[in-house]
Amino acid sequence: MKILELFDSKTAVPLEWEKSSKYATYAYGNVLIGGEEVHIDITFSELDDGVVDIEFQVGGRYMLTGKGGASPVFATVVQASKQFVSENPHVDIITFTAGEQSRARMYDTLAKRVSKELGWHVVPYDDVMNDPKYQEF
Repeated sequence: MKILELFDSKTAVPLEWEKSSKYATYAYGNVLIGGEEVHIDITFSELDDGVVDIEFQVGGRYMLTGKGGASPVFATVVQASKQFVSENPHVDIITFTAGEQSRARMYDTLAKRVSKELGWHVVPYDDVMNDPKYQEF
């Protein structure tokens, strides 16, 4: 699979949105993976004024499902992120957390794709981890 296919908006699924508090917004729906619908939950947590952390689960897990389905998952996360930012113009920093280096690189790629469309700048994971000025986030 080409990396560009992971962000094809045609594979994104519609989501329902819920704002549970001033600091958390949830988007959720179902993606088709391996011929079955699997629940996707995306959480936008406001850490500070203008700083939002994005995390997502597929099938109730943060880990890879091992069943494929990366294209609709990442396309949905990208679409949700763009929608969240467009509806929350005060947001100017988005963070992701990754458990492993390969996932961090994937998130960097995801962030670069979204940032181009938003006119933002991306600080790669390795730079964040190695530069003390980013440790407050």
